[in-house]
Amino acid sequence: MVEWGAVPEAPRSGRAKGKLNPRFAAGTAEGQRLGRERHAAFVTAYRCARDLWRKGMAALFPYGTFALVRLANVACAPPDTA
Repeated sequence: MVEWGAVPEAPRSGRAKGKLNPRFAAGTAEGQRLGRERHAAFVTAYRCARDLWRKGMAALFPYGTFALVRLANVACAPPDTA
């Protein structure tokens, strides 16, 4: 019997693991760098907005915060056009 909460091991495929994080798997190093920078900017903006919102203050969440926009009626920034 498997203990509740135990995580089974994934089968081994024999392939070497890549060094790319699928979140930023771009064809070039520049693309990977840009992905990391944009994600870091999103996380920073989201955390600042969340802190304000939790204190009861007006907050503008970054574009991509779809769940809170629909479920908690928060304000969300428009998409970047750059």
